Amino acid sequence: MKKKLNPNFKFRSGKYTDWTVQEVFASDPGYLNWVYDNKPQMLKGAEVTPAPAAAPALLPAASTKYIRPSNYDEAF
Repeated sequence: MKKKLNPNFKFRSGKYTDWTVQEVFASDPGYLNWVYDNKPQMLKGAEVTPAPAAAPALLPAASTKYIRPSNYDEAF
Protein backbone atom coordinates (compact mmCIF):
# COMPACT_ATOMS: atom_id res chain seq x y z
CA MET A 1 0.00 0.00 0.00
CA LYS A 2 1.38 3.36 -0.99
CA LYS A 3 1.52 6.13 1.56
CA LYS A 4 -0.42 9.35 1.25
CA LEU A 5 1.75 12.24 0.10
CA ASN A 6 1.70 15.89 1.04
CA PRO A 7 0.40 17.62 -2.12
CA ASN A 8 2.62 20.66 -1.43
CA PHE A 9 5.87 18.66 -1.18
CA LYS A 10 8.37 19.86 -3.80
CA PHE A 11 10.66 17.45 -5.61
CA ARG A 12 14.30 18.30 -4.91
CA SER A 13 15.70 16.38 -7.88
CA GLY A 14 14.72 14.57 -11.04
CA LYS A 15 12.65 15.42 -14.06
CA TYR A 16 10.24 17.60 -12.07
CA THR A 17 12.62 19.49 -9.78
CA ASP A 18 10.79 22.24 -7.83
CA TRP A 19 7.37 20.92 -8.86
CA THR A 20 4.88 19.98 -6.16
CA VAL A 21 3.39 16.50 -5.91
CA GLN A 22 0.04 18.01 -6.89
CA GLU A 23 1.48 19.58 -10.05
CA VAL A 24 3.24 16.36 -11.07
CA PHE A 25 0.09 14.31 -10.45
CA ALA A 26 -1.94 16.66 -12.64
CA SER A 27 0.62 16.58 -15.43
CA ASP A 28 2.17 13.08 -15.29
CA PRO A 29 0.61 10.73 -12.68
CA GLY A 30 2.61 7.76 -13.99
CA TYR A 31 5.80 9.50 -12.85
CA LEU A 32 4.70 9.21 -9.21
CA ASN A 33 4.30 5.45 -9.63
CA TRP A 34 7.73 5.27 -11.24
CA VAL A 35 9.26 7.20 -8.34
CA TYR A 36 7.57 4.91 -5.78
CA ASP A 37 8.92 1.83 -7.53
CA ASN A 38 12.40 3.02 -8.59
CA LYS A 39 13.49 6.03 -6.52
CA PRO A 40 11.54 6.07 -3.23
CA GLN A 41 14.28 8.16 -1.60
CA MET A 42 13.05 11.11 -3.70
CA LEU A 43 9.85 11.09 -1.64
CA LYS A 44 11.57 11.11 1.74
CA GLY A 45 9.75 13.68 3.86
CA ALA A 46 6.72 13.80 1.56
CA GLU A 47 4.65 11.30 3.52
CA VAL A 48 1.68 12.66 5.43
CA THR A 49 1.87 11.55 9.04
CA PRO A 50 -1.38 11.03 10.87
CA ALA A 51 -2.11 13.38 13.72
CA PRO A 52 -1.48 11.83 17.13
CA ALA A 53 -4.57 10.37 18.72
CA ALA A 54 -6.19 12.61 21.27
CA ALA A 55 -5.76 11.55 24.86
CA PRO A 56 -8.87 9.94 26.28
CA ALA A 57 -11.02 12.26 28.33
CA LEU A 58 -10.62 11.77 32.04
CA LEU A 59 -13.59 10.80 34.08
CA PRO A 60 -14.79 13.38 36.59
CA ALA A 61 -13.23 13.02 39.99
CA ALA A 62 -15.14 10.75 42.31
CA SER A 63 -16.99 12.40 45.11
CA THR A 64 -15.08 12.42 48.37
CA LYS A 65 -18.33 11.75 50.25
CA TYR A 66 -18.47 8.15 49.05
CA ILE A 67 -19.11 5.73 51.90
CA ARG A 68 -17.82 2.24 51.41
CA PRO A 69 -20.39 -0.47 52.28
CA SER A 70 -19.28 -2.57 55.20
CA ASN A 71 -20.77 -5.83 53.95
CA TYR A 72 -22.26 -7.44 50.86
CA ASP A 73 -25.91 -6.76 51.84
CA GLU A 74 -25.28 -3.03 52.16
CA ALA A 75 -23.64 -2.94 48.72
CA PHE A 76 -26.71 -4.34 46.96
